[in-house]
Amino acid sequence: MSIKWLKIFHKMNVKLSFFGGLFFTLIATYVSAGDYFAEFDRVGITPSELAILVNVDDSQSVEVAKIYAKKRGIPSENLIQLHFNPAQNEMSQADFVTIKQEVEAKTKSHIQGYAISWTKPYRVVCMSMTSAISFGFDQAYCGGCNPTRESPYFNTTSTTPFNDFKIRPSMMLAGDSVQEVLQLIDRGIHADSSFPSGNSYLIKGNGGNYDVRAANYNLTREDFNSVFLTYVTKQVSTSPLKRKNILFYFIGAPQVTRLEQLEFLPGAIADHLTSFGGDLYGKHGQSVSLAWLKAGATASYGTVVEPCNHLQKFPNPAAAMYYYLKGNSLLEAYWKSVAWPGQGLFIGEPLSSPFKPVFSKLNDKQYTVKVFAENQTRLFLHYTESLTTAYTKIAEFQIKRGINQINIPPELTSGNGGYFKFEIR
Repeated sequence: MSIKWLKIFHKMNVKLSFFGGLFFTLIATYVSAGDYFAEFDRVGITPSELAILVNVDDSQSVEVAKIYAKKRGIPSENLIQLHFNPAQNEMSQADFVTIKQEVEAKTKSHIQGYAISWTKPYRVVCMSMTSAISFGFDQAYCGGCNPTRESPYFNTTSTTPFNDFKIRPSMMLAGDSVQEVLQLIDRGIHADSSFPSGNSYLIKGNGGNYDVRAANYNLTREDFNSVFLTYVTKQVSTSPLKRKNILFYFIGAPQVTRLEQLEFLPGAIADHLTSFGGDLYGKHGQSVSLAWLKAGATASYGTVVEPCNHLQKFPNPAAAMYYYLKGNSLLEAYWKSVAWPGQGLFIGEPLSSPFKPVFSKLNDKQYTVKVFAENQTRLFLHYTESLTTAYTKIAEFQIKRGINQINIPPELTSGNGGYFKFEIR
């Protein structure tokens, strides 16, 4: 069923699956709080399903991989060690084919995505490193200024992309130093299940080729303004005005400067539509996506070769925001927002999940759950003392469209523990 409330996708004749209007059962993952457990639906890739690619000839890659695995609880068997020249911006097709074969041979069948722990190389001839790792090298994903092959993962509700499409989305833990990447990782972790009430900025530039996304900004604001404060503003120069509490920031411009004027929340996504935003160390005179991470964003995107201004080659802000709200990880939400990602480089902290449902204990008597609902509806609470017995509905709550925090009545948590299950319908 196509989503009812995203007007922008009706205009663009794009279908989105929707989960709030009919039935949504939060099952499959247990979260503990005090003496109680809550059953939540699978909303994204888990740490045990993410593999880390490590270049053992790159000391930063080795250190980043070790830190990331520890902080995210990623099993040591998920680290895939590789050998190649870390000084190059671009890897040859021949060298990449050998690396890709090794990655495939060492990847366990349950792995659904990759974290790439190096920053160089970031390009494979005409493809980005992230797309080449995910799709394999294929000229159909290149194309220069021409259309390229569409990602089968684009705009889907899948939480198991390898099982469903035989691709593993990837994101680069990019930075000029281990310290920079460590700060990035910490921002991503800090964002988890934080349900931030941040602001979204959709910035119109001076028109022309860089501003093609701006035609849809007003519809995006209509769709999301009741969830986030969503601003559509005109950028009068390459230097942004001072803005705070930023969760999303999208602009089209070849240069973006003085990004220190922007204060990003943990988990924030920010990018600028331009030709070479993903050519991180190229000599092209354009700002690069790494600048957004340095400024405090948790993910960014840019193309590594000239793509021309096809909308499909750049993130769709509405799609990124929508899937992020659904509880998807940053890796999943960002990838699902790009139809033709072959030339585009995804950088950031892959597992950051600000809107992943959470069950927690506020004090000795009070438990709470936070969820996102697409429409005004009801949340049903079920309980059982043991997983060997059936659940019984014990309460229901009215919830609004957007972010909801529901405090469980103390009389429902006065026993000796047990299991809760939540349904939105």
